[in-house]
Amino acid sequence: MKKILFLFALLAMSTVGLAQTRTVNGAVIDKNGNPLPGAKVEAEGGIYTTVNADGSFSLEVPTDIQRLNFSYVGIGDRYLKITDSPMLVELKKQQHWFVNLESETVLNDEEAVFLGIRAGYLAENLGGYFRVVVPTLSNFDSENHVPAVTAGLIGRLFGNLYFYGGLGYSKVFAADEMDYRDTDYDGLAVDAGFMCKAGHFNVTVGYGLHTTCSDDKNHCVQFGVGYNF
Repeated sequence: MKKILFLFALLAMSTVGLAQTRTVNGAVIDKNGNPLPGAKVEAEGGIYTTVNADGSFSLEVPTDIQRLNFSYVGIGDRYLKITDSPMLVELKKQQHWFVNLESETVLNDEEAVFLGIRAGYLAENLGGYFRVVVPTLSNFDSENHVPAVTAGLIGRLFGNLYFYGGLGYSKVFAADEMDYRDTDYDGLAVDAGFMCKAGHFNVTVGYGLHTTCSDDKNHCVQFGVGYNF
């Protein structure tokens, strides 16, 4: 009797396990309605399939999985909620403009702080930007508050993480040893850092170098938050 009950218990557990999965069907197309064979349809836990030649797909997933990631090399990806009806997913290149509020603090002088904006264009894997920041707090002689201006490129590393780098012009703050006062010189500005996107928002963190290509250098920390249009 105990063996029979044990077998029934195993059968019930197997039935419950089977009932905890569902099959998601649909098709993946481009912006012109053409099928995208080879596109990847992926769920959490490493469960995935590839799209057939006619654009269709079928994927069995656990019932607790609520979203799927659809991706295609050279176009991009979309993260969508699973629907009960067959899914028709359109993939297209993600392109947008962004504007950030930026700050830059000179590490070798606590009173030198720059504030400004970074604006640019970002495609799926590559983009560009233009950045202008103005010294707002400083014990140096820049009475006209000459801005630091840089322009550069942004490249995608993976997922929503990007790397940026640029060159431009900036004043270099330094102590004048001859008359014991602080002053500034014309110099080269260098940007390098990371951008992370999250929906319509992004965050930038990086390093800035203002240098006269001699002994005068300002090492800076860059930080910004912005909106993606």
